[in-house]
Amino acid sequence: MFSILSNYSDEIINKVQLDIDLFIKNFVEKSIKGYSPKFPVCPFAKKARLDGESVVQIYSGGDYRKFIIKNLEWLCDHDTYGVMLQVFPPRIRFSPGIFEFIRDTNRWTIPKDFFSLHGRTPNTLSSYPGFFNSSEYFIIGTNKLSKVIPAVDKLFELGYYDAPTWTQEHLETVVYNRLKQYELYK
Repeated sequence: MFSILSNYSDEIINKVQLDIDLFIKNFVEKSIKGYSPKFPVCPFAKKARLDGESVVQIYSGGDYRKFIIKNLEWLCDHDTYGVMLQVFPPRIRFSPGIFEFIRDTNRWTIPKDFFSLHGRTPNTLSSYPGFFNSSEYFIIGTNKLSKVIPAVDKLFELGYYDAPTWTQEHLETVVYNRLKQYELYK
């Protein structure tokens, strides 16, 4: 199992937290050119944040796989939260098997009503130190399926997925993949 041995200082973690707070408020919760002008990038993120239904976990070092599992187990045990964002140094996305690992966590989180996808934070520059960390953060977003699946249907009705960024490949990766895995593991 691969691990990142560095432990990051509180100063670094606080900078990362600030970066992510700004990313959420200034990108995820806003209407952005290229996305639908009628909708924020994630139409439900602001409400979840303001209602105390979302949580952000910042990676501080150690075995990233244990960090992911620990956070997912915690989320599955805390019904208050419907959204979790786990934030990592950019170099984590180059770890062998990371995408398969995330997909495999869905085998046990889907029956508990949660689904995870990996991604990046556009328009950000990581505050984690190191040459391979000078790009966008690597993230894992986890959502409560009982909220997301009905919301997706509503967003289709409202035309949200008609925006230019929602190519067939993007729809397949984000929307249809979630539904396929849900049907497979529910």
